[in-house]
Amino acid sequence: MATITKTPSNTWKAVIRKRGWPTMVNAFRTKRQTQDWACRPEDEMVRGAYIDPALSERTALNSAMKRFLAELSRLLRPADTTRQMRGDTSSTS
Repeated sequence: MATITKTPSNTWKAVIRKRGWPTMVNAFRTKRQTQDWACRPEDEMVRGAYIDPALSERTALNSAMKRFLAELSRLLRPADTTRQMRGDTSSTS
């Protein structure tokens, strides 16, 4: 069950704490928006369908960064090294 409180800045804050899941916090202008937001992740956690957004963002970022670095290193690699890596020992002179 989410804990919903009114903040000093007149917004509503929901805190979801469930054993085995990360703590989630979010704030909205209205209490109804806060309640609606809190219901979704809680329901997904109960059904076992919840995916932590922070984890999926990190995973996607790591994957994109690995692809970028691989492509960058391929582009910056000198031509001589590329031939040596493929096993080309013939000279072009």
